[in-house]
Amino acid sequence: MQKPPLFEKPPLIPPISTFLETPTSQKPGSKGLRNHRLHQDAHWWSESSKGRTRMVIIIQISKVPKSIRIELWEMITNVNQPGTRSRPNKSPGFQYFYVIDHTGDVTHKDDHPDLVIPYSTIFDTGLDAGTDITFSKAQLSEWALHVFLGLP
Repeated sequence: MQKPPLFEKPPLIPPISTFLETPTSQKPGSKGLRNHRLHQDAHWWSESSKGRTRMVIIIQISKVPKSIRIELWEMITNVNQPGTRSRPNKSPGFQYFYVIDHTGDVTHKDDHPDLVIPYSTIFDTGLDAGTDITFSKAQLSEWALHVFLGLP
């Protein structure tokens, strides 16, 4: 007898959604629709995994103008939703995002210059078992410029 899965995932949606925009084949308004779908994916993975998905990373790469947007989605406090003991007032959202332009300039929140993926969002071991994965502003810039070289 086959065990039922812990949670059902939607068909053809990877846990980390990456989207490469193609302006030549875009229809008017399709970019917003695709962004909306990526955000729906982030919501689905955050809510439907029953806490097993701790972070969703959305990477959007644009060819014209060359830019990269990275969003770190987590369950964050929702001030518009009252919480209870059994259901905290948290909902999927992103507090941190990074936009890297064609020159490699990184735009981010002033209080969060480095892209940090907490160790506890990847591994189920104790918090003291490892260190967070941190990408500095310079590393993000270098990576983006390398990606831009590969774009037509």
